[in-house]
Parts: sequence; structure tokens; C-alpha cells
Amino acid sequence: LTLPTEIELVWQAKMSPVKCAFLVNRYMCPLVLAFICAVNSGHWKNLDDKLTRIARTAAKERSA
Repeated sequence: LTLPTEIELVWQAKMSPVKCAFLVNRYMCPLVLAFICAVNSGHWKNLDDKLTRIARTAAKERSA
């Protein structure tokens, strides 16, 4: 299914269970797979610590 055909047949159609299933299958699955790969690759190692540090720094700057 090419993008122009998808836009014509899917995006402009009324919401239905079939449309929802198509959109979830087409877009959620690749996003979840990308997320799983990123998490398991080690690139997000210590992400929680980094986010905590950023939040603390932002809180200090706001209170100063």
C-alpha cells in the first residue's frame, strides 16, 4: 500500500474497527519494536539517572 493510496483509502475513511486494526498494525508495531531495540541496545542505559539529574537541575534553576 503506497502512501497516497493509504491516505485516500484509510485516512479519509470513517473510523471503524478495521481502520483501527490497520493503523495499530501499521504504526504501533514498528514504534514498539524500535523502542524495544533502543532499550535493549544499551543506548538508554542510565536514562533514569540522567532524567532525574535534568529534573533536579531544572528545579534548582526555577527556585533560584
